[in-house]
Amino acid sequence: MSRISYLIGLFILFIMIFSCSQTGKISKEFIAELNKPVNVLTDKLRFDGVYHKANNPTAKDKYLYGAVIFFNNGMAYSSGSFQSLEEFQQWHQKYGDDKKSLQLWGVYNIISDTIKAIILEPYPAGLIGAGKWYECHYNGIIKNKDSILQWHLVPPYPAVNLKAGENEWLIKHAQQPVDLYFKNVPVDKIIDPNNAWINKFRIK
Repeated sequence: MSRISYLIGLFILFIMIFSCSQTGKISKEFIAELNKPVNVLTDKLRFDGVYHKANNPTAKDKYLYGAVIFFNNGMAYSSGSFQSLEEFQQWHQKYGDDKKSLQLWGVYNIISDTIKAIILEPYPAGLIGAGKWYECHYNGIIKNKDSILQWHLVPPYPAVNLKAGENEWLIKHAQQPVDLYFKNVPVDKIIDPNNAWINKFRIK
């Protein structure tokens, strides 16, 4: 990933997050997944790091590009892209505890070798102005504990305004299958799923 591509992606992420202030309607499917008994196939994934879009999975790459984190309680978190582990840590230390609504949380399940996730992602109404968080459905194929293949956005697609901002490009980009590779990151020291804002939808 070039530095220019990284900076463009980071700029779009900031615009998306900081322009979105409303949570769209949370579906019954999402709430049911969040509240179902934990039955994660822990032998299928690793929980001590992130899965990201590495150009060369064997390289000692400092980038975290399009990183997704899966927790053993059935929750998922899309952390975006960072130039380094240090930047990843600084971002979450700054925003992780005080501004939980900035975090792109979701749920997932595993059926055989297929992983299915619903992640809440922000899409603005325009370049500037309030937007909403939408449920985005993703599928991938688990090759092994270190690789998830063909990770991409699947129907039902979020009902965003495709004419607003970069929404049309973002949706088309998310529909393109990519392979995610595991990278060891001390996520347990940085992100606590018990503090995730979606926990307010848990049935007590």
